[in-house]
Amino acid sequence: MRSRVARLVISCAGLLVLGAAPAAAQNAQPKWEIEVHAGGLVTNNPTDGTTALPPAGAAFTTAGGRPSRRVSSWYLGDGAALLNDVLTAFPSGPSARITPLNAVIQGPLATRENGMAFGIRVGRAINSRLAADATVDFSPARLTMTEDAERGIEATRGTFESAFRGLLATAPISGLTVTSVSALAKDSGGQLFTTGTLNLALRTTGSVIPYVTGGAGLVSTLGDKPEATLEGTYRFQLVGFYPMNEGDRVTVRVSLPDNVFVGVVGGGARYLASPRWGIRVDGRVYLGSNKIETLVDASPTVSTGSPVSPLPLSSASTPAVQFSNSPPGTGQQSNLTGEAITAFRTYRGSGLRSQFTLTAGLFWRF
Repeated sequence: MRSRVARLVISCAGLLVLGAAPAAAQNAQPKWEIEVHAGGLVTNNPTDGTTALPPAGAAFTTAGGRPSRRVSSWYLGDGAALLNDVLTAFPSGPSARITPLNAVIQGPLATRENGMAFGIRVGRAINSRLAADATVDFSPARLTMTEDAERGIEATRGTFESAFRGLLATAPISGLTVTSVSALAKDSGGQLFTTGTLNLALRTTGSVIPYVTGGAGLVSTLGDKPEATLEGTYRFQLVGFYPMNEGDRVTVRVSLPDNVFVGVVGGGARYLASPRWGIRVDGRVYLGSNKIETLVDASPTVSTGSPVSPLPLSSASTPAVQFSNSPPGTGQQSNLTGEAITAFRTYRGSGLRSQFTLTAGLFWRF
């Protein structure tokens, strides 16, 4: 009898334990969450910053006794200023002036477009109000050369030709050829946002849970940066005999760090369709330094021809320009013998740059 009672007590206890386990499992709240989402990106493109132009080249006196300066390029800065000053002394001067690249290079060469954004988020509840998450988002919105920059580059390209044709129109030369061409790489790849945040729930009960969020991370720029190259040449024979051939190559390009540290602030709401899944709407602002820059490279070339001209071709203006095919270090030299320019920063952005994402996603809890 006692053994039967003992077996009955043990059986009841086992049933209680088995019944309690599912109940405990049902009451336990999931701690982890994984989400996929998509939406849009809006970017501001500040223009504040500091500007500079390459310094003027070394001064020299032409064969005609006139003051002049060595230049690294006719397309911009002091080279364009010298060319235009000389042209004012010519009958065709007012209509033949070159349009300098200065306005293009003393500002941001490109802006970030608005576009789509999508990604994945993994989170973990810390307590009933606080949760931490890690998010990786990709946006294909491209960094694109501005329309003002494209128009300015085209204006400079075209007026290079008219300026040199006007300058040399009355010179004792033959076989004049002037060319000016441009090549543009107008846009680059998108961005990757890698961030970590803490989310503070504004309520702990109900099916709709609003929250605020804050954190930090990195925004990575993908792909090559926009750039433009201008290449101008002029060729002729002085008095029909001495060959002159000079080239002017300039590249202007966008510079950005591969990764920029950003702060993240925002908020949203989670709708719990069940204990295991739900929908989230989330808005975030990414704040980081405006580190976009415009850089300039210039490579002047003067060919040494044969036969070498005993006298250069120089203008009778003040200031003057001069063309020569003498080897470097011998005789009179051309203006286009200034130092090559490498990565000269003509614009550096300042202040804050902000980007905003608004996404909707589906999450699962486990």
